[in-house]
Amino acid sequence: ANLAVVGPSGAGKTALCRVLAGLWKRPTGSITLPSATDGKPSLLIVPQTPLILTAPASFRELVTYPTLLDDVSWTKAKPTLTHDINRLNLGVLLEREGWNAVKAWDQTLSVGESQSLAIVRLLFHQPRLAILDNCLYGVSDEVSACVYSLLEERNVRVITCTQRLSPAALRYHGRELRLGESTLSGWSEHRARVVDDGARKEDKDRQQTD
Repeated sequence: ANLAVVGPSGAGKTALCRVLAGLWKRPTGSITLPSATDGKPSLLIVPQTPLILTAPASFRELVTYPTLLDDVSWTKAKPTLTHDINRLNLGVLLEREGWNAVKAWDQTLSVGESQSLAIVRLLFHQPRLAILDNCLYGVSDEVSACVYSLLEERNVRVITCTQRLSPAALRYHGRELRLGESTLSGWSEHRARVVDDGARKEDKDRQQTD
C-alpha cells in the first residue's frame, strides 16, 4: 500500500525523502529499496520545486528529460505522453505550444503546470517507487486524484510527504506515518480511510511510544 508521511513544517518530511532517495546519508540503520527492472529506475523523487529546464528546450525534451528520444522511440512514446498530459488537464497547454516549441520553460509555466509536467515526466520514466515531496500543492484536488490514479494504473508505489492529504488523495494511501507527534519518538503510525462525508476516519492500530 502507498504510504503518506504527514506532519507540520520542520517535522522532517523532506529530510526523510532525501535520505530515502540517497541524497543524504542515513545516520543509522538500513534502507531496502525495490530493485530496478527492465531498464526502469527503482526510485524517483519529485521535489517541492519541480525540475524545469532553464535553458531553451523543446516541450518534447522537457517531458522526457534527461532522456533524449530518437524519432522511432518518440513515435512509440508519444501516444502515452499525450494521454497523460490530457489526463492531468494539460491538453490546452500542449495544443497551444506543440511538442516542438522551444522555450525557457521556467519563465513560461505556472506552478500547477510545472508540477503536473513533473508527474508526466515521472510516469514516462516508470520507477517502481515514487516519492512525492509536497509537489502537488499547486494543482486542484481533481488533478491530484488523477495523479494517484495514473500511478496506480502503472503499478508505481508511492510515498507522499505533505502537511495533509486531501480526501481525493487519501483514498490511494493505506498507511499514514505522522511526524512531529507528542510521543517519545516523535512519530506514530496509523491506518486511515475516507468516509462518505469526505472526512478522515482513522483506525489507530499501532503507535510508537518507546
